[in-house]
Amino acid sequence: MGRKQALSRRVSIVGVGLTRQGRHGDADGYALAMQAFRSALDDAGIRDKHRIDGLLGARQFDGSGIDPVLFSRAAGITPSVTGAL
Repeated sequence: MGRKQALSRRVSIVGVGLTRQGRHGDADGYALAMQAFRSALDDAGIRDKHRIDGLLGARQFDGSGIDPVLFSRAAGITPSVTGAL
């Protein structure tokens, strides 16, 4: 198989989800992340969240932020790749 054929079999669909910014007494970081996740699925046109095979999160030096493994569990998905930026 040539390189062109191998590359043509790779597919990436990326969606962007946003939430409101600032402090929110009614929602923690994971709740806001879930809102952004649902928005990103809609943006990418993905109806079956189980087709997601990778998820990245963002962690701060102090350990705060979204842990992609914990978030995956909360979202009900089992991606083969997770990571934190």
